[in-house]
Amino acid sequence: MTILGAIVGRNITTEDFKPPSRTNKVPREIPKVVTWYRHPLAQVFMAGFLPFSAIYIELHYIFASIWGHKIYSLFGILFIAFILLVSLRGIAGFYTDYLWFDSLGLGAVWNRVLSTKAALSLAGGVGVSVATLGSSNVRPYSPGPSSSSCGSLR
Repeated sequence: MTILGAIVGRNITTEDFKPPSRTNKVPREIPKVVTWYRHPLAQVFMAGFLPFSAIYIELHYIFASIWGHKIYSLFGILFIAFILLVSLRGIAGFYTDYLWFDSLGLGAVWNRVLSTKAALSLAGGVGVSVATLGSSNVRPYSPGPSSSSCGSLR
């Protein structure tokens, strides 16, 4: 589908491509590597080895508990890592949206989007709460008299 769409899009257009922004023809100077953390070996180490070792250690504990070698006691750490991952992703998205709207001078639109998200979250929470409370007031199923109390089975 992607290739077909690219072929169709390329053949349908009759105008020459005009980029949305102007490009500068002056070549830029590539800075020299001065700091240790910008060296390619240091970046490979930080980008690959550190996450791999963290995942390896976590999986080692999980598989050791599955195979019965030891009791897995890091569920709390795993849960905290998951909460941090989810919350930091949300905070980063929130902050990025704020910076984008602020750079365009659309602070009022950002406030409106924020208030709409808050109102929808509140309405959804109230709706789920009402549905949960409504379903908890339903009379539970109670079976009729059991067949063993109606007489002896022979």
